Amino acid sequence: MIAMDSRRGMRVGMSICLADVMLLALVASGQAPLPQADTARFSGQVVESDSNLPVPGARLLLGASPPFGTSPQPQAISDGTGHFAFSGLPGGRYSVLALKAGFIQGGPSSMFELAPGQALEGLTVSIQRGGVITGRVVDPFGNALTDARVIVLQRARSDSRPRGPIYWPVPRFEPAGPSSQTNDIGEFRIAGLRSGAYFLGATPPPHVSYKTGTTAQATRLADTLYPGTLDVSAAKSIAVTAGLTVSDVVIRLVAAPAYHVSGIVVDERGTPVRDATVTLEPSSGAAAGAGGTTRTSADGEFRIDLTSGSYTVIVQAPITRPAVRPPDPTRKSVVVTDLSVSDLRIVVRTEAR
Repeated sequence: MIAMDSRRGMRVGMSICLADVMLLALVASGQAPLPQADTARFSGQVVESDSNLPVPGARLLLGASPPFGTSPQPQAISDGTGHFAFSGLPGGRYSVLALKAGFIQGGPSSMFELAPGQALEGLTVSIQRGGVITGRVVDPFGNALTDARVIVLQRARSDSRPRGPIYWPVPRFEPAGPSSQTNDIGEFRIAGLRSGAYFLGATPPPHVSYKTGTTAQATRLADTLYPGTLDVSAAKSIAVTAGLTVSDVVIRLVAAPAYHVSGIVVDERGTPVRDATVTLEPSSGAAAGAGGTTRTSADGEFRIDLTSGSYTVIVQAPITRPAVRPPDPTRKSVVVTDLSVSDLRIVVRTEAR
């Protein structure tokens, strides 16, 4: 055993000596040794684009070309002076994106090259503080509403709306920024907005029952456009400038007659269809507070609460075979005036043709 250990030690010693000789030969010939793989690194600082002040607590996302593949995307957090660092990188082309609440998301990322083993310092990543809208949501009598949701909207770029769930049931409008939920005194705050003109929509708290007066007609708090209207043409826009705050915005929700559309979805054989997506899309002239999306129950039944108006019912069968193109949705027109529409029977195709 001792003899074997001695021979092994001799072999290791000879290997080390050989490596030293090769390194000396490279130096003598004027050739630098090749850099180690995955040893490149860089550091920098996140600053505000307008003031050049450091931004602590920003999240840095590192992108690469070609992409990292299945490896997790490297991330870092800027320290109290806005500084950050990434290390252990191969040479290549990189981008770094800084994100922080209150700042405009999706801004341009910084692009740069790293040679194998390179150490790059002094990179500056600029992000812009966004505009802010603050205010309150109240009921028709001015009482604060807790857990109401406020959504930032802009006019849609085209009259055609993409297929899928309706996030805000107002024709010619589409979500254009983050949303906010009111606190216990009805206040909301929406930050990180780009400069531009925005509309606001407010949806009432979930599961709120609302009735006014002594009339037998049920009423509900409707999804309402600022300042307090169901009429799309009467909605007012709010001018926002990045870095500044628009305050004291009050959205007064409107109470409207409450109706519903309900029914059952069946396939070609008359079998109830479970988990079908049912969307009520208001016509182009409809007011706010209209429309909605739901899924059918195990019995194929659905119900959507809404206000009066003209709608298109769009029903999409559930996708059971991901590799096969789903069948086209079924569409049906329905008009709600002074009565709810019940007992609709809608037949859908469950297999693509």
